Amino acid sequence: MSLVRCMQAHSFELEQDTSGYSSYARGGIVTQHKEPKQLAFKPLAASIAEPGEFLVSDFAKLEQPAQLHLGFQALDALEARAARPRACAARQLVGASETESD
Repeated sequence: MSLVRCMQAHSFELEQDTSGYSSYARGGIVTQHKEPKQLAFKPLAASIAEPGEFLVSDFAKLEQPAQLHLGFQALDALEARAARPRACAARQLVGASETESD
């Protein structure tokens, strides 16, 4: 049961008898208490294999999140296979993709 009702963006009303309180003088400090919320996520391995729906932030580039997901998977696979730092693997991956598009 909530004792506070939000009226507008920066005002609220108490839903209880306030006749026993002292009279309002000025100002005041109010803090908001947020209840914890439990979230459940799939395991990382399952999310990588089956990512589900992507969040679209740029509607001009609808396919970009899926392409980035695949690109980072390819980069991780190349890095694991070659046992090189990510920067070297990225340069090799970019070079390979440029030669394939020619």
